[in-house]
Amino acid sequence: MSDKITSQTTGKQYNANKVVRIINTLQAASYMKHGAELLDIYPSRDFKSNENKPLLVYIFDREATTPLYDAWCKRELN
Repeated sequence: MSDKITSQTTGKQYNANKVVRIINTLQAASYMKHGAELLDIYPSRDFKSNENKPLLVYIFDREATTPLYDAWCKRELN
């Protein structure tokens, strides 16, 4: 079984084991503002809440976004 996925939205290929999935729209927008390449985006549901609300999942390369994640955690990414 291959871990490679081709996005139906962007047409880009990525390895499912080497990405991060972001559901925070503000965080995803901040990543893109700072040059992170969006690999994929797809609709899902918030299965943890009782409301089962729809949400979007943004896919980014894990290695490429590590510095952005660190800045996000330190509240330095705006």
